[in-house]
Amino acid sequence: MSNRICCTDAAEVAELSEGFLARTLPGARFSHREHLIVTSYLLATDPARDWRVELPEMIRAYNVAAGGVNDDVRTTR
Repeated sequence: MSNRICCTDAAEVAELSEGFLARTLPGARFSHREHLIVTSYLLATDPARDWRVELPEMIRAYNVAAGGVNDDVRTTR
């Protein structure tokens, strides 16, 4: 778990978001903090998309790419 409390800089936001979208971000780098950063980035850069519909499947696909398992009970890495 990261000890960072403060928000991050634009370069890290871009790195996290691009890594998530490309499914190349290491799973160890995608904790709750990073999930919120990426979600905020997506909402800010493309507010017209219905992220409530699209984001869950994107997260499931990312989790699988990062070596995780998705099932009806829990999504894990």
